[in-house]
Amino acid sequence: TGSTSLNACIMASHQVARILRSACPNDTFEVVSCVIQNIVAHVELPSGTTIDLEKLYANFCESSTYQKSIFPGLVLRPPNSPIVLLVFSSGRIVCTGGRSYDDIYLGFSTIYESLKSYIKCP
Repeated sequence: TGSTSLNACIMASHQVARILRSACPNDTFEVVSCVIQNIVAHVELPSGTTIDLEKLYANFCESSTYQKSIFPGLVLRPPNSPIVLLVFSSGRIVCTGGRSYDDIYLGFSTIYESLKSYIKCP
């Protein structure tokens, strides 16, 4: 999957260069290199499922930030993991910070075991 992601990155970079060339025909744009900096993934638990962010924060306060008056999600930075999770009480989770599919998959799989006890099914 690594080469697939890189191919997608290269294709997207060339598309952006094409758009820039058409928008600014007097300028020159070319793709010099392509590096994946950040992969974002979205997890949505079944409808009606909620996550108890208060309890999650109480147990993970060392590796998380939660200020519901400023931002509705809990920001969880699992130790020894490149990923960061934005966890919402609605059952939605955004995984970011990985540079590969494996970073996201392994990072989420590892922390999901800990998250299970805070998930309330309808």
